[in-house]
Amino acid sequence: MTILFAAANPHAPAFLEAALIREFGSAMALASCTSQIRTARAVTEEIGEGRARQSGILSWSQIPLDHSERGVHQVISKQGSALDVPVSDMTVQGQTVPWISPKDWFQFILRQGVWHHLAGVRADEMHLAGPLWKTFWSNYQKLYPHFELFSKPGVDYSRTVACYLHGDEGRTLKKSGLMVTSIQSALGYGLSPKRQKLSADGLPTPLVNYAGHTFCSRLVSFVIPKSLYESNNAVFHDAMEVLAKELRELYDHGVVNPYTGERFWVAIIGLKGDLPYLAKAGGLNRTFNTATKRTAKDPAKRKKPSGICHLCLAGTDGFPAEEIATRSPAWIRTQNVKLPWDKTPVLLKHLPHDTNDLASFFQIDLWHTVHLGFGRSYIASTVQLALECVPCSNLEEKWKWLTCHYHTWCRREKKQRHVSKISPTLVSYNDRAGAMGAWHKGALTTNFFKWIPSLIDTLAPDAAGRLVLAKRGVEKLNQMFTMLYGSTSFLTREESFYVADCGLVFLDSYARLARSAYDAGMQLLYPLYPKLHYMHHLLLEIEWSAREHNMAFNVMTCGCQQDEDLVGRVSRLSRRVSIRTVMTRTLSRYLAAALIEWREAGLLR
Repeated sequence: MTILFAAANPHAPAFLEAALIREFGSAMALASCTSQIRTARAVTEEIGEGRARQSGILSWSQIPLDHSERGVHQVISKQGSALDVPVSDMTVQGQTVPWISPKDWFQFILRQGVWHHLAGVRADEMHLAGPLWKTFWSNYQKLYPHFELFSKPGVDYSRTVACYLHGDEGRTLKKSGLMVTSIQSALGYGLSPKRQKLSADGLPTPLVNYAGHTFCSRLVSFVIPKSLYESNNAVFHDAMEVLAKELRELYDHGVVNPYTGERFWVAIIGLKGDLPYLAKAGGLNRTFNTATKRTAKDPAKRKKPSGICHLCLAGTDGFPAEEIATRSPAWIRTQNVKLPWDKTPVLLKHLPHDTNDLASFFQIDLWHTVHLGFGRSYIASTVQLALECVPCSNLEEKWKWLTCHYHTWCRREKKQRHVSKISPTLVSYNDRAGAMGAWHKGALTTNFFKWIPSLIDTLAPDAAGRLVLAKRGVEKLNQMFTMLYGSTSFLTREESFYVADCGLVFLDSYARLARSAYDAGMQLLYPLYPKLHYMHHLLLEIEWSAREHNMAFNVMTCGCQQDEDLVGRVSRLSRRVSIRTVMTRTLSRYLAAALIEWREAGLLR
């Protein structure tokens, strides 16, 4: 079970909780229902039924093992050992889908008196929540004046929360998919509650939503196993429409604080996720995987390219998506020219959006684009270039030398290694599909980005000077991310130009390396993936916003690395229940586990 009875019961003896921690160690939060029942029985024998009844342990010890899951959830419900948020049902395509409605979530937040948490301020600063939201919406209106909220009469911006929807597919039993959909505030505590930034007048400024446990900063609405929507996509889309309709109610009518009578509103400003999820949710017909792979020799038989970007016509005839080393690409004229769908997405039917740029509702995640995208190709290609300069006589020794160098760097910089060795497989050496990079952990990409300059400094220069160019690019990329992560929700003019300049230098380096490698017959290195275009898009928008408005929206607000953590945690919970009841049981376990985190964060009365 996700939560142990000692942690759930504030009256449990301290020695009992300590004993459980000793028994389960770091796996405490992942203990099964049966293990908790057996532990409860052992403790009851030791301390006696009287004390066990007083502390609530007796109820756990009396749960039958052959119905452990059902019994545990009954006891949790009776003892109040989960967040007091109801799980209700929606019916889609004849299927019953359990969910936690947004209205119930926000009513719970108001009952607990933690509405200020959505603005990223502590309880002793709750009076700053209103001014923070007014600042957020004032800045947002300058950048996106056609967002529907700004034409709505009588808006109280100090009590209107900006939120994102997020979705992604995790892994449940037998590696089957589990779609996890959640809601989150656009504001939070930055990267750390201890690193609060102040404006010129000494007041806190709007920060990105990264710090804190993801069970506290993200609100799960529903989980749907892939077996339900794989053969019938309407299950997923209908569930999203139910969610969107309720969010529209919160946008139009809000939710009332039961103690003060004040009304608060919720405005969704976008959907974020990885590119496959955006394509699925939006029904996009221009995405990263609609690029034309081959060109027919006969022009008459050539398939007309449909494009690779939902924001513009890049990848269509006359607008090459590979044009990344310029501030004035041809595709820039094609933004908002043609909608990227054949049928209006259900989310846009109900939720507020930018009426001048409907496709921008589907937000690009720079972290996915780089760290789980072309960043791996950049690293894999650079390591392969470095091989010729490694001071060893044979290839096997070169790989060992690279591994030793990386491990030494990790020890010196106090970084987790994440991999045991640098191998040909890891960097796609001689892989006919190209130097893709065979890892799927963003933290490893971050490590490699910081390690590459140290590696290149250790080696003798290569004859073509490619390693120097590769170092230049990765250093600029590191500087760009350092600025983005260290800034507030809105970049200043100077920060914006710095970010854009660093990012564009990286793209220029990538393009030069791709051309140089191609000319030298190394076509597998530095592949020009569509995701490079998405980064180009974001950088040019930042630069344009800074020029026009002296500020820009921090693209890390739409970053999904914390959401990946949430999806991973929820997916792990789902792997400990019966697949027949995976939706209901996963939500119940999630609410039980979230109780501990909300209590630890001081968010419960």
